[in-house]
Amino acid sequence: MKLRIILAFFLALATCSLHAQLRYGFKTGLNFARIDGPAETDASGNVLETYKNTTGFHIGMTLGHRFTDNFGVRGEFLYSKKGMKYTFDGPSYRIFRYDGGTTTTTGNVKYLININNSYIDIPVMAYLRWRDFEISGGGYVGFLIQSTG
Repeated sequence: MKLRIILAFFLALATCSLHAQLRYGFKTGLNFARIDGPAETDASGNVLETYKNTTGFHIGMTLGHRFTDNFGVRGEFLYSKKGMKYTFDGPSYRIFRYDGGTTTTTGNVKYLININNSYIDIPVMAYLRWRDFEISGGGYVGFLIQSTG
């Protein structure tokens, strides 16, 4: 419900021309996200896990308000894809549960997992311009809407 309210707010502001300082537009680009963690090793110190980055994308709309020629605020509403490829190759175990008890087996396994996450990202930034130089800062909130792996 909150997501619908935020979307309706951005769409309403984008369609209204409140005054000349309000600017809106379209944004698209690539994501180079990194997901990482401590790698598991075997008794010899060999690394059993690897993480590889995948390239994603983002697409959405922007809305900005210029207070002066050099200062303003910009908000964005973006659909974003991020992910990684995870590989495990080494010794492992499995536990099989059934009505009469459990059985544990051991052996070598190889897992290859492609993780793809979809987000709705809403960054809000203040920016300051000086000639051809711009500095911006702010925060954002992201909502995970789908994850496959």
